[in-house]
Amino acid sequence: TTQYFLTTTANPAAGGTITPGSGWYNAGTAVSVSATASSCNSYGFTGFSGDLSGPSPQSLTMSGPKSVAANFAPSLQVFKTCVGPSQTCPTCTLPIGTHTITQQPGEILINRSNVRVTGGGTRSQTVLVRDTGYPAAGGESAPMMRVGVDGGSPVTGVTIENLTFCGNSNMDRRVYAAGGVYGENLAAAVCPPPPATPTNCDNIRNDPAPDPNNRPPKCVDLQIDNADTRSSSSAPFTPDDPFNSPSTYSVTVRNSAFEDATGHAIFLSYSQTKRVNDIYIHDTDVSGSATTGILVLGGQAYDRKQCDAPGFSPNFSNDPNVLMPRNVRIEGNTFYNNNGGTVALLAGRWVGLRNNTF
Repeated sequence: TTQYFLTTTANPAAGGTITPGSGWYNAGTAVSVSATASSCNSYGFTGFSGDLSGPSPQSLTMSGPKSVAANFAPSLQVFKTCVGPSQTCPTCTLPIGTHTITQQPGEILINRSNVRVTGGGTRSQTVLVRDTGYPAAGGESAPMMRVGVDGGSPVTGVTIENLTFCGNSNMDRRVYAAGGVYGENLAAAVCPPPPATPTNCDNIRNDPAPDPNNRPPKCVDLQIDNADTRSSSSAPFTPDDPFNSPSTYSVTVRNSAFEDATGHAIFLSYSQTKRVNDIYIHDTDVSGSATTGILVLGGQAYDRKQCDAPGFSPNFSNDPNVLMPRNVRIEGNTFYNNNGGTVALLAGRWVGLRNNTF
């Protein structure tokens, strides 16, 4: 019986699988060939090449030696699906390269617990860049990445690592024009030079508001919206020490970089319908933010005298009804040239900074 060899390959290997594997077939055999992209590695199938072309699956008749490659390409949309609530990948990896956050489909929303969100290499190899048209004119906070949903159940056990966020602000174009960089040094700067035309973020950042002291943050890179290690808002808090926290934080940000934020690089919010507790940010560089590096903001304004007044709260530091982030650990980070300051602590409890470089 005459047999022919079928060679099948996945290109790249991390992108997915092709079935069947390579092997011998009798002459005239019709072989069903299919490809499956790796959603956990954020690849999409782009088509066959070789002795097949087009979509999957297809039938291939073994009339001689055959070779088929299943081709895959990085997909930001697949990555966004991976971190969504209906998915189960324990790790969602964004492949090495530069990925642009545009108005459509918009932000990356991490809306499930116990997921590691990571770049495919070192943080300088996997880059997220804000498109100059995101948000559309008149938009508001428009984060590049958001954790949790306002009004939904808080997430926990989320790790974000090995990513660089490029906010694309033109705040520091004058520094580039002088031949320098806003970051630590030329070698350390990963993001492209800011655009000549301001992003819409720059246009709306200083929009007037009815209450100038209560303007919403504009165009943040990472917004932590609803995250808590506790199962309910009435459950006991963790110890009163951000450096002696549980092994599992609600959100950990590590080994990442934030450059050129058009507003705040990292924004921790809190309100009647969301909680932001037990956050750990470490070994991360934050530079060139047009506003602040990290903003910790409560869900309502608290005056210091009011907070200390008798009867305001019998247990202000631990009262779950007090709407402000709690137990925030900021350690081992580097902050450089953030226009509005390194950390703006407008309302927070048990916020600790240690071993950071300014």
